[in-house]
Amino acid sequence: SVRYLKELGVEVCFEREQLSTFSKEGELMLTILASFSQEESRSISENVKWGMQRKYVSGDATPWNKHVFGYRFDDTLKRYIPIPDEADAVREIFSMYLNGKSFRQIADNMNKKGIKTTNGCYFDKGTIGRIIGNEIYTGNILWQKKFVENHLTKIKKQNTGQLPMYVYHNCHEAVIEYDAFEKAKEIREERRQKYYRHIFGYRYDYETNQYFIIPEEAETI
Repeated sequence: SVRYLKELGVEVCFEREQLSTFSKEGELMLTILASFSQEESRSISENVKWGMQRKYVSGDATPWNKHVFGYRFDDTLKRYIPIPDEADAVREIFSMYLNGKSFRQIADNMNKKGIKTTNGCYFDKGTIGRIIGNEIYTGNILWQKKFVENHLTKIKKQNTGQLPMYVYHNCHEAVIEYDAFEKAKEIREERRQKYYRHIFGYRYDYETNQYFIIPEEAETI
């Protein structure tokens, strides 16, 4: 940018305006132009957000991700269509998780079978976690799970109540029963609670709500 060049000691001259970035007048012009640019960026961002909100409410929103593992988006039908092989893999992922397997164990299983992600990569814990937590496999879509808080940084943040979210039910064919999806959520939360409640040297007992010493760990402290 012009300001960056100025910081490097490079002078930029505007012939038509007869201004230099090294002059006071030039600095004032840069400040004014930067202000206009920021306001224009903010206005465009607000208009885009308003347009998206209208689509969410009217039900006309279309996903930006045309290939979710297990589905591809059909632009003609305006809905996700299951990809048989990938849909079978999704069912297996949920089945393994409901039967006590960890994200790592499931990822290892997918990789051993030679199954790749939508990007052609190996599965990892994060990929499995995103699949387990994605309601799209129940035939529903939850809109505005993330949002851009600042139009300048354009960094996406998780929507934890800052903005309304919109649920579209029965948008496409489900590959997972809703009850199975909800059960997976329960298991995930239980495991999360156990993870955060485990302190090295102690075991948390859920019936008595007390910590008990684990001898083999306590001896190493």
